[in-house]
Amino acid sequence: MDVDIIAKGLFLWMFFISTLVGIMLTSTTSPFYRFGPHEDLTVMGVDINTPTRYTAVVVFCVMNSFIRSLETDVVHAWLINTVQDKTVPKTQEVRRIAYQVSIVHSMYFWWDWFIYMNVLLAQFDLFMFEMSSSILTSVITTHMYLKSEPSFEQLV
Repeated sequence: MDVDIIAKGLFLWMFFISTLVGIMLTSTTSPFYRFGPHEDLTVMGVDINTPTRYTAVVVFCVMNSFIRSLETDVVHAWLINTVQDKTVPKTQEVRRIAYQVSIVHSMYFWWDWFIYMNVLLAQFDLFMFEMSSSILTSVITTHMYLKSEPSFEQLV
């Protein structure tokens, strides 16, 4: 199946869900859908009730989202395309760092997941910061990869 069709289908599915959530938001008073610091906003047991604490959480969300995207787009991709691909010869350099990179990848995955769930489930605006910075990083990384791709003339 064409990846373009799948991506468009995913976009339509997200649009549908977002519309439903938007409709439901008009009739809710849930503290989850507020924005900014509040007396009852807690992330991992820490009250986020001042602008300084809220800014610190937002900065952390943006920075960690950039790091998460880089880890996924670069490190995880390297593990799949270099270490796990049986058709790719393994150089001495790959053999030397493969375990280290694999272990760091696993550790980061679990730590990030733990923190990510706590942040995302705290308040909707934090989710929006995470998603926006992740999209930005993915666009930058994709641009970097497309820019560094050899041209057809170089391959011939």
